[in-house]
Amino acid sequence: MSVATISLISLAELATYPGIPPVPSASETAILEPLIDAMTLVIEKECQQAFVRRSFTEDYTYEHVLRNPHSKPRIELRQYPIVSVTSITDPDANTIPSTDYWIDKAHGWLVTTGSWQIPQDANGFETYWTIVYIAGRWVATANVDANLKLACKMLVAQLYSNPDQNIASKSVGDLSLSYTNWVSAEQTGGFPPIVKSLIAPYRRRDV
Repeated sequence: MSVATISLISLAELATYPGIPPVPSASETAILEPLIDAMTLVIEKECQQAFVRRSFTEDYTYEHVLRNPHSKPRIELRQYPIVSVTSITDPDANTIPSTDYWIDKAHGWLVTTGSWQIPQDANGFETYWTIVYIAGRWVATANVDANLKLACKMLVAQLYSNPDQNIASKSVGDLSLSYTNWVSAEQTGGFPPIVKSLIAPYRRRDV
């Protein structure tokens, strides 16, 4: 395998960090590449946003729209910043044209001045809209800010050098990890303090 195109760092960038083999062997690469991908997703989840651009396909029920308390009806997409919306379609193949809403790219909202159509299935039951869209701050890994790259390197390096030091439980399948000193540490917000500081400016702030 290789590092995912959406990851915060490349293997070559990681290899310059202290404690990481400058020329990883095949067995070391097999460990480091999944760690890079996993720590990228961990940081993205913590910051509640996408960093390297890619396409997302997500379902939003009509109740999700109705729960919105704001004066202008909007759908709050799970990822941001939004680059573009590809399509909005319900199970009965009804669509919402782009002229019916505008995109608040900075916040991750689709806003309409009227009201959203009710999505339905072939039997006329209220269901959900499937929204396909592009989101992410940067076009490629090479463009990611240095602070985010450093945060990812630090997490990968710590797990690589001390794989069991902070882990209370783990599973091989989807790399499900439980940390005694990271994720459960309320005083650090789930990360080592320096990593928390590095990613702080990138946390999603809803308005």
